Amino acid sequence: MIRLVEHEELDTLAGLGAEFFDKLNLPGKFDRHVFIEYWAKLISSNAGFIIGRFIEDDPVEAIGAVVYPDMQTGELTSCTTFWYVTAGAGLAAGMLEAALRSHWQFLGVRHCFVSVLCNERLDNVSGFLIRSGYRLAEMQFRKEI
Repeated sequence: MIRLVEHEELDTLAGLGAEFFDKLNLPGKFDRHVFIEYWAKLISSNAGFIIGRFIEDDPVEAIGAVVYPDMQTGELTSCTTFWYVTAGAGLAAGMLEAALRSHWQFLGVRHCFVSVLCNERLDNVSGFLIRSGYRLAEMQFRKEI
């Protein structure tokens, strides 16, 4: 089942995030308390949402997105902040992305950005997004300070 994640489910979802973080050896350390605190604030203020794919009550895939007015045009814009997937779940044939796009349309979002980790099946995920109508718009680089 694919649906919006509720406040009460953030703790369970934090487990998925920690697992994904460890699996990919991402920089820093996943802090479940920070994750829960900030996502609770974003969801409560309608400045962000999480869409999850669940098998029974267990999350197996989730995308988090923040929503904000574009600072140049004022148009409602959104960008993903994470896309957690458990081992073997894959993109689920695009079901989660389609739900994400549908929710963006419901909110009236005009522009959306989807981040892709460079060490996480870059070719597969990028190819999927391009086939789904996205285009490469920018690249981000990260440095620890």
